[in-house]
Amino acid sequence: PCVIKERVPKAYRHPALEESLSKRRLNQEARCLLRSRKSGVAAPCVYHIDYDRMRMYMAKVDGETLKAWLLSLPSEANIKTA
Repeated sequence: PCVIKERVPKAYRHPALEESLSKRRLNQEARCLLRSRKSGVAAPCVYHIDYDRMRMYMAKVDGETLKAWLLSLPSEANIKTA
């Protein structure tokens, strides 16, 4: 299965700036995912980056989302100090 992440353009930015920022951020995210995978983190493999549509195509990773995992942690109020 493939997941598509799309960078939505911000209307308040100049088009040339928006394009430059989006390309750079897509590249940074792909590098970050690659470094994470090399470090043993279950990060998705990037298949393709479409700069015309500002989309990143990546593998779907099975398991719990980071958000769900963080929300399942006990709140600071429930943590007892020894």
